[in-house]
Amino acid sequence: MTLRLGLIGAGIGQSRMPRLQRHLGWLCGIDVAYELIDVKGCTAPDFDEAVQFAIDAGFAGVNVTHPFKQCAWGARRRLRCRAWGPARS
Repeated sequence: MTLRLGLIGAGIGQSRMPRLQRHLGWLCGIDVAYELIDVKGCTAPDFDEAVQFAIDAGFAGVNVTHPFKQCAWGARRRLRCRAWGPARS
């Protein structure tokens, strides 16, 4: 079974995070699919749409990067998500 994870941000097309996460999964014996969710806009509704996409698509979890870190904190109130894990900046 593949663990589907992702990164939500803007302008992240060159991120090396997918390779790192797949490698870390391999080290732990976990098949990881790590996908970039490159959001075109930079507003809270753009972020909310990306999170909803991840939920609907069955992602097990996502990381959040620039420019959405503060949006992520506010989304805890705006979106109905199954669970929120640790948050740090």
